[in-house]
Amino acid sequence: MTNENASCFLDEAEEAILENLNFNSEQCMHIFIPGFQSNISSTTPNEVRCALANYTCNYKKIMLGIIDHSAYLSGNVEEDLDYVDLYKKAVNYTGSISVAIGKFVLSLLKVLGKDKVMVSGHSLGAQMAGLTAEYTKNLCHPLRKIFVMDPAGPCFRDCLSQHVKSGQADKVMAIHCNAGERGSNLNLTDYDAYSGNGVTQIGCKGGDSTDPIIRDEASRCSHNKCVPIAMQTALDSGIWEATQCASYTAYSNGACDGNSKMLVNYDITPNNIEGVYFFQPDDNLTCAS
Repeated sequence: MTNENASCFLDEAEEAILENLNFNSEQCMHIFIPGFQSNISSTTPNEVRCALANYTCNYKKIMLGIIDHSAYLSGNVEEDLDYVDLYKKAVNYTGSISVAIGKFVLSLLKVLGKDKVMVSGHSLGAQMAGLTAEYTKNLCHPLRKIFVMDPAGPCFRDCLSQHVKSGQADKVMAIHCNAGERGSNLNLTDYDAYSGNGVTQIGCKGGDSTDPIIRDEASRCSHNKCVPIAMQTALDSGIWEATQCASYTAYSNGACDGNSKMLVNYDITPNNIEGVYFFQPDDNLTCAS
């Protein structure tokens, strides 16, 4: 399928893709799951579209599928719920939605094979990517790799069974940008890579402010910026070299300079020593909104 944009319900997606006359089984299918209160026209999906617009696999442009779960994970304006309660309600839907996504991904894996199917996610969608991968693995069709960007922290830090983690796919890589705030600070994947200090990103002012409103905006900025930072690696696979290190303090003062290095990369599966890594991005991000 080339230069074709279409939308359909998730339970119709298998037929819409695999039975399309223009379907090419040599193409790869990449699935992106956005976060809380996002839809297919939101900023982060558009940044992913930008980064993958010319991305190739087997010398062919990939097919990109973006999951629109906004009917369940964005809240209803008629409901008298604040932001926190809307988020908690959304979290309750993640399991069932992940199963639905998992059934779709499973159908792709059976036809295309795991070398041609990739799943990524941001925030709440990152946690759902893990549950999706777990679903297909439990049915003997593991994904080769999942790539998750600042997995949501609230409600997941205290529920490890639902948290994205090592073992859900052959390899699991997490990029942390707002750890301990909107993002999780748990190192549960094969490769946990921290962008800068992993909490406040370049250009997101106010991370150390005592004003809760300013600090919250900095947190939101850093959490969302994780997508263009991480997806820059789809445009330049060698751009972010990370160093294995136990803490940002040790990394920044050079104490880990002799440790294992790893290229943070959207699609390529690393063979490096598993563990916690740090890298220092710049603010020259091609697809940042």
